[in-house]
Parts: sequence; C-alpha cells; structure tokens
Amino acid sequence: MKKILVPIFGAFLSANAGTIDKNFIDSLNYGWHNLGADHNISDLSIFDNAYLLWRFNNDEWKAYSRFPVAKSKIESAGYKTVSSLAPREGFWILKDTISSGTIANSSTGIAFTKSDIESLPIGWSNLGSSSEINNTNIFDIDGLKIVWVFENEKWKAYSPNSQYITWFIQNKYEYNISRIEPNRAFWVYINEKKPVVSDVNLSAIGRTLQFDISMASAGNYSYFVRNGSTELYNGANAKSNININYGDYNLSFCAKPQNGTLEGCTIVNFSISETGLFNNPPATPEANSTSLNRKFLNIEANFTRTGNVVTDHVSGLKWEDQPTIFEGNFSQAEAYCSNLELDGISDWRLPTNKELWYLADRNRSFPAMNPIFKNVKNSSVDFYWTNQHVTLLGSETKYWGFRSDYGFNNWLNYEDVHYIRCVEGKSLYENLEFKRNDNLNTVSDFLHNLMWQDNNETIQKSWSEAISYCENLEYAGYSNWRLPNIEELNSITDQQKTTGVFTNNVFQYTQSYWYWSYTANSSNNTYWSWNLDFKNGRAFYLSQQTNIQEVRCVRDLN
Repeated sequence: MKKILVPIFGAFLSANAGTIDKNFIDSLNYGWHNLGADHNISDLSIFDNAYLLWRFNNDEWKAYSRFPVAKSKIESAGYKTVSSLAPREGFWILKDTISSGTIANSSTGIAFTKSDIESLPIGWSNLGSSSEINNTNIFDIDGLKIVWVFENEKWKAYSPNSQYITWFIQNKYEYNISRIEPNRAFWVYINEKKPVVSDVNLSAIGRTLQFDISMASAGNYSYFVRNGSTELYNGANAKSNININYGDYNLSFCAKPQNGTLEGCTIVNFSISETGLFNNPPATPEANSTSLNRKFLNIEANFTRTGNVVTDHVSGLKWEDQPTIFEGNFSQAEAYCSNLELDGISDWRLPTNKELWYLADRNRSFPAMNPIFKNVKNSSVDFYWTNQHVTLLGSETKYWGFRSDYGFNNWLNYEDVHYIRCVEGKSLYENLEFKRNDNLNTVSDFLHNLMWQDNNETIQKSWSEAISYCENLEYAGYSNWRLPNIEELNSITDQQKTTGVFTNNVFQYTQSYWYWSYTANSSNNTYWSWNLDFKNGRAFYLSQQTNIQEVRCVRDLN
C-alpha cells in the first residue's frame, strides 16, 4: 500500500508548465487535485466536468460547481462563489461525482506520521489517508503554517502557531481540529523549511578555530556559531574563524536563510589544546535526530505501551510483552521471533546482548525491569535468549543470555531451554565511535560527551577507595573525574572479540579483570556493587567491603 500524495504536480504548477484549460481539467483522474496557473482564469466553464472547485484567499473559502446538489450545499452553508482565479493562486478541484470531501481510491492510503509531514515541499500539498488521524501533533513542525480539512460540509483549520489563526478564521471557521476522519482530503501549507547544515570542517592554529560550514541546499544564508547561549560568530560567510580558549567544546554551527526565519543547527564536539585540534568527529544533528547515532546513556527511561507491544522511545525499539511467554532452545527462539505477527508488526527478531542489557532498570530487582513490562520471568534460573553467540575462543558454542531478576548477562548453552522476548527495530547500542588522544592518554565518546582515562597504570582499590580515587584524580589537565556507572562502563565493551580484553580497540590499556562501577546493587546497596569483567565482557555485582578491583575513571566533557 502507499499513501495518496496529491498534487501530482507539486505544490503549484510552475510558470512554464503551460496553460490550464478545459482539456487539461477534463484529462485529470478522479479524486482531489491541488493546482495553480500562471495566468488569470475568468471563464470557469473549463471546470464544468469537475464536481467541485475550492479556493482560499484573504482568509475566506469560496467554491464553484455547476452541479445543482453541490451548488445548493455551497449556498446553504453561506460560502461565496468563485468568480475568477488569479495567476499562481492555489485552488482545489474534485474530479468525482460522489460527494465533496472524500478521496477517490482511498483504500490505497495508509496512516501519516510526523516525518511524512516534515518531508512535504514548501507550498500547498493535498493529502489523504485511509486511516483516522487522531493526533494533530504530527502537524507541529517548524514552518507549517496551516492545515485545512473539509468535513461535514464545513471547512476546519489547524495551526501549530496561533499567529496564523487570524481573527477572521476564528470567527468564521472551526479552528481546533482534533482528528481527521478516514478517507478525507486535507490540505497542508508549508511556509518555510528548516535549512540543513550538512557538514562542518574544522582546523586550528593555536587558539584560532577555522570553520567551513556546508549546506545541504544552495542559497543565501546568515551563519552563527554558539557555545551554549553565547554567540561567537554572526555573519554572511560560511568560512571564517573565531578565537577561543583551550579546552573541550560542543559548538552549535547554525544557518538561516537571509529571507527566512527558521534556523538549522549542527553540534560539533572537539578539544583544542597547544598540540592543535583533537578529534573532530562527524557533526551530529542538534535535536530530534532520527540517526541511529543518538544518545542512550544517562537518559531517563521513556516507555509507552500499546496492546502487547512496549515502545522504548530512547532507543526506538519495540518489545514484545505478551501474557504467554514462549520458551525453547536457541533455534526454536530464532524461529519464534522470525514467525511472530503481533500488533501489525512482522519483522521481529531476537535482541542483541546490549539491547537486553540497556532495557533493564538496575534501580529495581525481581524484576530489574520498568513496571510497564507486565510479563517477566524473574527467578534466579530464568534467562532470556539473545541472538549473539559468544566469540571468545573455546566458548563459541554458547550464546549470550540475560537474567531479569537483577539484570545481568551470562553465557547459555545452545540446546538449553530459556525464555524469549522479541524486539523490532535497528540496533542503537553497537559500534560507538571512540577517539583516542595519544598525547593525553584519554579516549573520548563525543556522542555521550564522556572522556575516559586510558593509561598503563594498574589501579586496584576497594569500592569506596575507587570512588575517592577518581574524585580526587588530577589527570590529563582535568580534575572533574568520577567512577563510571555500570551503563557507562558497559558501553566501552566489545563483546564480539575472540581474544584479548573485551574493550573497544581504541582503548590501549585494559586489565583482563573486574572493574568497579559506581552503581550499587538495588537489593542491597550498602553491600553489593556492579562490576564488569573485561576478560569476557560479563557484568555482575560483588561485595563492596571485601573485593579489591581495577579502576578506570571517566569525566563529563564540558
């Protein structure tokens, strides 16, 4: 199925698209069409084979039809009659003989999402859906001026910006649309689109930062560089320089059309020191990113439930949560997810090790899961399958599993029987990009704004000593170090290695042993704390009082 996306000719016919005459109108297919001409149309008889014509101008809808039933409805509803059409004026015609306000062939439409609306071109677009639209938040986008729908013989309007709902509209039309019925045409006007900064190239000479901003579309722009709310640059040149102090930065590089109001920005994270510019990773969108390279550490959980599916709005993944929990060996688990049809979703799969790991809530136990999940096996022998086999040499026949009573992972035998929770969506948690500074012996995760200690010093402490050590550490010119939480510590693991320590290869110094995290166990936070074993990538909780473990500190980038 595909959406009905009319007009066929875009927002308006361009000036060189030719004359709109009776032959052109007669050639159109049944359904709604959004048109425009480069010439005045005073002879409306060219529309006599169209059921209905609507025009909106000066905050007022007017109509034309030669059909008696339609003319009667227009007059009884108090609408004025169209007498002529000005050049480049948008108008709508219905090539149908059924009734005004419906869409021909509506069975081919499917539900609209916010991203569909964001993708519309500047100008008017005539749309339709075979499904009800019961959330007008999909229209709350920058640059959308107004939405019109004709329903029950009335025009209704909606706008995310109250300034567009003029006094005339408020007093003549219903303007708080809360839903759009199935098989209704509706019209969207995009006044302006947010510009896209496609790339930022940086270099440095001393404390002079040189930048070159590239735009996705050509045009005349004003450019801005900001550090938080502080403006560092405002000018018409995409390529320029600014003077800044040595340190770590997340600068916003922004652009706005010189004749527009919307601004598009990209954040670039980097460090600048006497040795020059350090780590200039690819720019990342500033907000509402749909990229898989988005943050997931230290973000408040955000789940919603529909039927037997729970959506994780941090990762974008959808999780099965049915009252009957399937169990089987690994091959049966794979087949179960592959064949699952649930709430209109058919591309289910087994989760990765990290997907199940980051689904857990380690502030809870029995189960260590958000209470929105209603169906969880949580005894000390209840494991859930992942799709990830163990790659460590000598253990390749085992698979990673997850125990939901406390939220830790372990290795499972292929033929054993365990529980299954299927997932849908693209994995977010693998292949983070880390950048190493060989001069400072640090590794930075610019996505989460973290800098990791990475030197060849062996540091072994008790849990309380580890906390104190990091908080008092002076290292690489910084003093704001801390002991990482278990989610941060797990993010630097590479659980698909065959030999060596299970950290990302960017890290050069890691002991093949347990490392402390700051996270205490939820069932006894004065006795147990979480550790991660980089010998194999597994996490567990150990005694705070009796264990001496390795320490790696982390700090937040400014």
